[in-house]
Amino acid sequence: MEGHSSANPGTMTNLTHRFLATGVEKTSEQHLDATEELEVHLLTREEVCSVLHNNEMMRSLMVAPLLKYLSPELK
Repeated sequence: MEGHSSANPGTMTNLTHRFLATGVEKTSEQHLDATEELEVHLLTREEVCSVLHNNEMMRSLMVAPLLKYLSPELK
């Protein structure tokens, strides 16, 4: 499920790229730069559906690829 999305293609040129990584496992702790902030949340498919259904995730650039992955008609 590779692709990209634009928050507002009418006024902006930035893109958010997405990909589905499978078969991954944690091999070490994070080594972030001083200005980076990153949190990893491991959720089951059911938990992701609940988060989306309850509007707990509002950023469209994050919601769109999850809905595409979860919707069999769009695969």
